[in-house]
Amino acid sequence: PPPREEEETWAEYFERYRTLCKPAEALVKADPARGGQREERVTPEEAWAQERQHQEAAVEAAAARWEKLKEERQQESEAREARIAEVQEELMAAAEKRAE
Repeated sequence: PPPREEEETWAEYFERYRTLCKPAEALVKADPARGGQREERVTPEEAWAQERQHQEAAVEAAAARWEKLKEERQQESEAREARIAEVQEELMAAAEKRAE
C-alpha cells in the first residue's frame, strides 16, 4: 500500500489507495475431480443446494414429529377426560346407592 502523506486526510488516502492498488485475485481452488483445474467458486452451488435440501428435510421431519406428538397428547388428553367422566359416574352411582 502507498504510504499516507501527513497533510492527506484518511478519505483522500483511501481514495488514492483504491486507485493505485490492484484488486486481489478471486479466491480459487484446484479441483482434483476436474484434473486440477481451478474452480471459479470456493464452494460449488451444488453443495449449497444439497445443504439446503438437508435442512429442509430436517425441518419437515421435525414438523412431522411435532404433529405426531401433538396428536398423541390430544389422544391421551381425551382418554384422561373419558376416564375422569367414568370415575365421576361411578362415584355418583355409589353415592346414590348409599343414599337409598
